Amino acid sequence: MMVYRAFRNNRKRRLKLVHMSINLLAFIIAVVALQAAFDSHNNKKIPNIYSLHSWLGLGAVIIFAAQLANALVVLSSTAEDGEIEVRISWVFGFVAFLFPELNASIRSAMMPVHIFFGLLAFVLSVATALIGLTEKAIFVR
Repeated sequence: MMVYRAFRNNRKRRLKLVHMSINLLAFIIAVVALQAAFDSHNNKKIPNIYSLHSWLGLGAVIIFAAQLANALVVLSSTAEDGEIEVRISWVFGFVAFLFPELNASIRSAMMPVHIFFGLLAFVLSVATALIGLTEKAIFVR
C-alpha cells in the first residue's frame, strides 16, 4: 500500500510491479510460516487451528491468496429459468491491473474490490500478529 504513497513520482507500471512483487514475496513467506507452524504443532502434539490467532491468521492468508489470484466471480441471473450462473471472469488479478490494454471500465470496477480485500488482509494480518504476541506472552507465564 505504501509503495503508491511513498513513490508518487515514479512510473505507475513500475509501482505496480513493485507492489505485486512485494505482495508475492509476503505470500511466499506466509505460506512457509504456515507450514512451520503446522509442523511445530504436529511435532509437539499440539492441536492445529485451536485459537483465535490461528483462525485469524488462516483467514488472512486465504484472503491474501484470493487477492493474489483475484478470481472475480460474476453472479448473473439467467432470464430463462432464474438460475444463478457463476462465471470466473478473470483468473489472475495481476493480469487485469498490469496490462494497460484491458478495458478501463473493467479495471475501475475491480479496483474497489481489490482495495477492500487488500485492506482487509492487511488489518487481519496486523490483528493476527498482535493476538499471537499476546497469546505468547500469556503462555510463557
